Amino acid sequence: MNPDNPLAPSFPRRRESSNKNSPQCGQNLDDELLRGDCCELGKRPSIPANLGSTNWIPAYAGMTSFGVNGLVGLKSPLLSSVFRKCMLLLLCGLSVALNIAESLAAEPAVILFIGDSHSVGSFGIQQDALLRNVPGFRVATYAVCGSSPLSWLEGEKTRCGYFFKDSKGREQRGLEADTPLLANLLKTHQPRYTVVELGANMYGGSAEWMEATAHDMAMAIVNSGSKCIWIGPPQARIQPELGRVFNALNKAVGQYCLLFDSRKFTAYPAAGGDGIHFDSLGESGQRVAEQWALQAYYAFSPVLEVAKPQRKPEAH
Repeated sequence: MNPDNPLAPSFPRRRESSNKNSPQCGQNLDDELLRGDCCELGKRPSIPANLGSTNWIPAYAGMTSFGVNGLVGLKSPLLSSVFRKCMLLLLCGLSVALNIAESLAAEPAVILFIGDSHSVGSFGIQQDALLRNVPGFRVATYAVCGSSPLSWLEGEKTRCGYFFKDSKGREQRGLEADTPLLANLLKTHQPRYTVVELGANMYGGSAEWMEATAHDMAMAIVNSGSKCIWIGPPQARIQPELGRVFNALNKAVGQYCLLFDSRKFTAYPAAGGDGIHFDSLGESGQRVAEQWALQAYYAFSPVLEVAKPQRKPEAH
């Protein structure tokens, strides 16, 4: 009985070991944790150097008083074995978690590039190449012919072509495919930057529709934690009122995205081609598309905090 507190339970006093050959504190970690008659109360056992204080102390600190004072009952071989296995599982779990965290931290950030038929062609090929040369980033490109912001929000099907190139450089091309859902792309890639080239297929729509769909797309991007860069549509012969599209984009996404006005850097000839796509003009149109991609990259590359390409492609 405790004379200071008659109601307190009494415990037998720890028996001093008379065996001079018995293990001493600090010789064996498992024994120190599991044997109540080795270490003095309140004295922590030594921590082996190969465990490291960072990995070991959090697991040990939570059971210090209980481990030394209350685990005398674990002299049972069965309980001792169970406890030892639990501790090993805990340490293994911590090690796996740290390894996963380190691998994720080492993974380069992603630039997500989304576009319409211009990005399926020469403009997109050039822009994809420029982005893949940005140090410290991976690039995932998805371009779908005929797509508008609504296509990426609802997964509309295309029958006029697509160009996909994942972050490992694996390329896919074809005529028919469902437009990837923006929500899935953002979840899968978790991009730091999202570059959007859309607007040409919004031509002819109402201002309300253009603003609403573009706004929804921009909000989905920024709400995911990604920064938004939007490349507006270029000049086109059969789309003389592209100013309406750009004004709608400016109202819808200008507050959330860096908006590039492609009209200032493109010109479509009065004759030849299909009136929209530069690739339909042949080699001369391809050069226009490539220069357009380069000018767009010049405009937003400071946001990426990278240097501009050292030399522009030679004009022919």
